[in-house]
Amino acid sequence: MKKPFLASFTVLLLAWLLFPVNSGELRVSRAALPSTIHVPDEYGTIQEAINAAAPGDTVFVSEGLYYERVVVNKSLALVGEDRETTVVDGQNSGTIIQITADNVRITGLKLQHTGWKWGWSGIKVTNANNCEIEGNFLFHTCHQIRLESSRESEIIGNIISAPNGSFPHSAYGIRLENCTSCVVLNNTISNNIGGVHLENATDCAVLGNYIFQNGQGVRLYSPCLFNRIGANTIYNNTYDGMIEAMRLNQTLRSNVFVHNNFVNNSKPFIFKVTGCVWDDGKEGNYWTRYNGSDVDHDGIGDTPYNVLDRNGTNILLWACTAVTTFRAEPPTSLGWCAKLLSQDSHLTRRITGQKM
Repeated sequence: MKKPFLASFTVLLLAWLLFPVNSGELRVSRAALPSTIHVPDEYGTIQEAINAAAPGDTVFVSEGLYYERVVVNKSLALVGEDRETTVVDGQNSGTIIQITADNVRITGLKLQHTGWKWGWSGIKVTNANNCEIEGNFLFHTCHQIRLESSRESEIIGNIISAPNGSFPHSAYGIRLENCTSCVVLNNTISNNIGGVHLENATDCAVLGNYIFQNGQGVRLYSPCLFNRIGANTIYNNTYDGMIEAMRLNQTLRSNVFVHNNFVNNSKPFIFKVTGCVWDDGKEGNYWTRYNGSDVDHDGIGDTPYNVLDRNGTNILLWACTAVTTFRAEPPTSLGWCAKLLSQDSHLTRRITGQKM
């Protein structure tokens, strides 16, 4: 009676030994065909869905209110149905989305209420590269979007704010620290202590953002090298921004500010160190407090725009006499941004939509 069973088992064993590629093909097929996991239909929480996902998958979060804080430790896309109605609330207990893997995309979410503690963030990218944070709404988180030790990551088209008159405000709208070749593009940033903060940043670009009603518009803390800040409208802030020298490394070099609008900010930049370029050789930036002349009406000031540093020293913001005196809007065309980034192929391709 046992012979048929043994014969069947032998056939199955031989088939498995002779054709082991089948199981491999199944694994390759699983990896080659990313799937979409739905929250809450398939998994009740976002973190459960992330844990179940494979690299390359998409976690789609339907509209609703989710009280959780999540860690994204694999390459995937986390997509909300609508950034107004797909809400992740941190319940004032810490960072809401922590990203520790390369090639992560976060979009379509509203993130709120981290609570107030240094390092807590709405979205925090740590030691991860090529991440995309696009089209989200961050509201009343401490550090709203923070990149630490990241390369070629992008923060695009987000709305970042805090309640009017709240105290404390959110600390920083967007903070890049120890970052290289990252892009901050077309974000709306308001009601923070600092709008955009760069510290130990190299070859990064801050372009086409609207930065208003913050304590300071744009801040550069040394070391900062070869960063481009252009086509931004920075208005109704307390300060234009701050250029600060950190004690351990005071290097600031070749950071270019050009074609920005500095409009109705109460006070000028706070300068503690030089190392920025304030024109492209022909045009500079628009400053509402500039009171120089423009005799030939070409839109370029006839004398430089000057500010005082904290020691009362007069600082020329650029070498040539180039001040755009009545440009109403910054030149935010993709072509102009690409020109500003012409020496960086990665950033140029991303801005113009070309394939990498």
